[in-house]
Amino acid sequence: MPLLATTLQLLAAHGPHGPVWWRYGHSTWQSLDDALDNPDDFRAYSVRAEAMPGRVSSNCATSPPKGWGKCISATEAAALTAWTSNSPT
Repeated sequence: MPLLATTLQLLAAHGPHGPVWWRYGHSTWQSLDDALDNPDDFRAYSVRAEAMPGRVSSNCATSPPKGWGKCISATEAAALTAWTSNSPT
């Protein structure tokens, strides 16, 4: 869960959509969307995986859902299957 902080002076000067939010653990003031975003999620994994085209993991078990990168391990595939089969529709 992200922990955000701001000041009344910054809110008055830039409004709530400006770079007025400080997310603990980050190094800059950010807009609310950027402060709440998680740069370490599967999108970042996909970008790193696609940046190394010749690299294929030896523990690739199956193709992941679209946008998750090149492959996932058997453990990740089992967890994904269990999670998607238990999600409400």
